[in-house]
Amino acid sequence: MITKELIKTLSILHIEDDLITLKKHSKILTRIFNKVYSANNGEKALSLYIEYKIDLILSDINMPVLDGLELLKEIRKSNQEIPIIFITGRRDINYFINAIDNSVTSYLYKPFELEVFIEHLNNIYRNKPVNSRYHLESKKIKLKRKEEIESILISNLGNLIQLKSKETSLHIKRVSAYSFHLAKKLQLKEDMCNILKTASILH
Repeated sequence: MITKELIKTLSILHIEDDLITLKKHSKILTRIFNKVYSANNGEKALSLYIEYKIDLILSDINMPVLDGLELLKEIRKSNQEIPIIFITGRRDINYFINAIDNSVTSYLYKPFELEVFIEHLNNIYRNKPVNSRYHLESKKIKLKRKEEIESILISNLGNLIQLKSKETSLHIKRVSAYSFHLAKKLQLKEDMCNILKTASILH
């Protein structure tokens, strides 16, 4: 299931030829996505796709200059992975088959409903790896937590070295308890708390 946190890391390209509808949909999408790029025709959309890092495309089908199907074909020449969702009022079976043959990811029927859209995203991302920026953010969080742990450990070991000549059993217990307390405050797992508790008495 896709989470709000994951959606917040994604950028979406939204294409709709009706300017009033485009503005309305973009306002909704801006509340849940990290970045929303908007275009009122396929040619402009293709330019935005080339210029920016796009994670997801939501496109109308009937558009001037370059319609949704032509846009789909152009993008699929270089990218088979990006999810492309058509939103349409058309129910032409031959058009749908053509779109499926060119690897459209999903269909939405107008009018646009956010709940239905989120449901489609859940289906798309259920078996699809999350985007690289989401992985990057996760790695940053893990790295920060690791640095916090190392900082606590180094600080405690440093204090022990400075106090080595005065070291007593009581002092060791106090430092150990302090390290354990800090680890708990950082919401570390129990096993990591115990590792820090043990490491703090090394000298």
